[in-house]
Amino acid sequence: MMNFFRKYKRNIFIATVVIFMGGTFVGFGGYLFGDRAGSDVAQVAGKRIPRRKFDFLYNRQVDELRRQDKELTSEVLKQVEAEVIQELIQDEVFYQESARFGIKVTDAELAANIRSIPAFQREGLYDFRLHYNFVRQVFRVTPKEFDEYQRRRIAFAKLRYFISASIYVPDSEIFADYRQKNPGKLKSWDKEKSDYSSAYRQEVVNAVFNEYLKQLNNTVSIKVFWKG
Repeated sequence: MMNFFRKYKRNIFIATVVIFMGGTFVGFGGYLFGDRAGSDVAQVAGKRIPRRKFDFLYNRQVDELRRQDKELTSEVLKQVEAEVIQELIQDEVFYQESARFGIKVTDAELAANIRSIPAFQREGLYDFRLHYNFVRQVFRVTPKEFDEYQRRRIAFAKLRYFISASIYVPDSEIFADYRQKNPGKLKSWDKEKSDYSSAYRQEVVNAVFNEYLKQLNNTVSIKVFWKG
């Protein structure tokens, strides 16, 4: 596996994310299930995930299903619970990865991000009252909790950028793959080069992420307290 990493990375800075850049990635498995610890729903590498974070994401997903006029059966709600637990665990794993690599989000970056959210704007300008009411009434969390959520999203985006930028795929490899799969279409290479190269690089990025995710899945201690 390490040879696979060495083939496609420019440096040691390789990590993984789930469901980004349009790719499909395997998730974390092999959880340890234990008694619920107070109001915590899970624990990742010693860091506990509080119930309020679960409620925030769960309410948001259920509200979205309602807007889509989906039937909220017990099976659907159980699936939402499982997806939220998975998302919370992934979020904590990758936030810890961001911190491990020294990725930080400044207060100025956070403020700029929040001011750019359309739901918090009136006639194109940021409105604190809209911000406050939306967070309280729709997300049902405090502004401070929402700030933490957004800070994690920004850290995630930074991690995502540096990971994808670290993966190098030579043009010669892309052309060799095209030639192997399209032996009778070599004259079309110049026309199809751009789209084919983008798609091939994305496949490599997804493959590298999944390989690393498998490794990460075996090293991160995850315990789930939530029983539904």
